[in-house]
Amino acid sequence: IGLLDYIVRTVREAGFEQDIWFVPVAINYDRVLEDRNLIRECLDPSLRHGRAHSFFATMQYLGFNTARLLTGQIKRYGRAAVNFGTPLSLRAWLADQPGDPLGLPKADRLPHVQRLADEVLARIAAVIPVTSVCLAAAALLSFDRDSIPLKEVLDRMRDYRDHLDESNAKVIRADRAIEDTWDRAMLMFRMRHTVHVENDRVIIMSRDRPLLEYYANAIRHLLPGSALPEGQLFSPAAHTDEIEAKYRLQPWESGKAVRR
Repeated sequence: IGLLDYIVRTVREAGFEQDIWFVPVAINYDRVLEDRNLIRECLDPSLRHGRAHSFFATMQYLGFNTARLLTGQIKRYGRAAVNFGTPLSLRAWLADQPGDPLGLPKADRLPHVQRLADEVLARIAAVIPVTSVCLAAAALLSFDRDSIPLKEVLDRMRDYRDHLDESNAKVIRADRAIEDTWDRAMLMFRMRHTVHVENDRVIIMSRDRPLLEYYANAIRHLLPGSALPEGQLFSPAAHTDEIEAKYRLQPWESGKAVRR
């Protein structure tokens, strides 16, 4: 907010007659390389690893991928997608505000700058690309159990995709059969040892459920209200299994840097 405040006050400088435009850019991935580290930051402090563990885990990751690269076994990390939202004119936004918010003292001015930031964030959220991993993760978690018939998962993904299409959301390769979308998501799930399919049933690995939550939360705001009820993604009470409860994420709080 401080940096944004510094930028927007440029329009008050003498001789500055141009406008300032904010272009919403929404980026989403099938895999975020630092996802486990970001998830770990949301865990209870008593469950977080120390610096030594993080260092050795990083070295192990680098060594493992170097070996895969040298042996020709390294694989791609899925799809990355970007969308651009409707640009926001600062002068047009200021014209809709009462008085002269940028002329106020800093303490009184920053709440107005916060509203500007919220407007830009809302425009970004509206055009978040829906990747196959996010769509599949949301469908899996909506059942709130660890063993689900594959047909039910595909039906749920199809229902979600239809809803997203109707609401003009940016679904990546929405023209493909839902089975193709699932197969693409499974490439990532299999690589991460997050989901296993056996006898036409999908098995969610309890220990890695927060990883599914991380990706499902990227499109949570685009899904129907009943898709992922409030608190389901983060509530320990939603799963009584001791292992699952240990690895649940803490609730999201406004102003906290947790993936949305």
